[in-house]
Amino acid sequence: MISDPIAQGQWLRASRSREAGLCWAGGTGTLRLQGRELDWLPARVFLLHPGQHRQVVRPPGTLYLVVFEEWVLRQFLAERPKALGLALFQPLAAHHYTDIPQSLIPVLLALTRAMEQLQDQHGWQAKASLLYALFDQLLLAGLSSGQAGPGEAEILGRLYRLVRRNYPEQREASFYARELGVGVRKLNKLLGRITGEGVTALVMGELLAESERLLIYTDRPVRQISWELGFGSPAHFSTFFRRRKGVGPNAFRKKMR
Repeated sequence: MISDPIAQGQWLRASRSREAGLCWAGGTGTLRLQGRELDWLPARVFLLHPGQHRQVVRPPGTLYLVVFEEWVLRQFLAERPKALGLALFQPLAAHHYTDIPQSLIPVLLALTRAMEQLQDQHGWQAKASLLYALFDQLLLAGLSSGQAGPGEAEILGRLYRLVRRNYPEQREASFYARELGVGVRKLNKLLGRITGEGVTALVMGELLAESERLLIYTDRPVRQISWELGFGSPAHFSTFFRRRKGVGPNAFRKKMR
C-alpha cells in the first residue's frame, strides 16, 4: 500500500498495473480513462481498478494517490453492501469518480498521512484498517448526497453481486447470463465495453482476490484454500495463482508477511 502526493502521476501512466488506486487532485486537469476524457477537479475522487487503460492528458498539479491491492476493496464491499449502490464503488460502472465536500479533503489527507507513518512491521491489517476508514468517509459522503450509480451499471452491479456469491462453484458465463435473464454474448459485450474483459475474467479476478486474502490473513494450508475455492487439486490452484501473480501461493504468503 502506498500513500504519496506526487507531481507527475507515474502510477497513472501504467495502463495495466495490478493494483487499485484512490486519487484526487489539488487543481484541475484531464484524465483519459478507458478511452473517455474526464475532468479532474478539486474534491473529485477517482477509484481506479486494475487493468484499466488510463492516461493523464492534462496534469492537475499536485496529485494525491493511495495504491492498494484490489482484494482490500473487494473485502470492504463484502462488508459494506450499501457501497455497491454508489457509482464510485461499482467495479464495473461507467463512472469511476465521485465529487465530495471540500471539507472532507483534510480528512482524506489525514488518513493518507497516517498510512505513511505505519512501518512495514505493522502489517497489512493496520494499513487496511486506515484504508477502510477512508472508504467509509467516501461512502458516507455519497449516501448523504443521494448519489446513485449510472443506469448502465445496474445490470453490471447485479452481475458483480452474483459473482461474489457464486464464484467458487460457478465459473461459466452462461450461468450468470441465465440468472440475469440476458444472452451470454450480450452480457460479455456489455462487460467488455466497460472493462475490456468478459465474465470469465471477472470470475477469475474474484478467485484471485480471495486467494490473496486467504493467504495473507489466514494460516490455512494451500491445500485447504484450493478446496475452498473450488479447484480440483492444490497443483491446479498453484498453477492458476502463479500465472497471475508470477509466484506460487507459498512464496506470495511469505513475501506479504
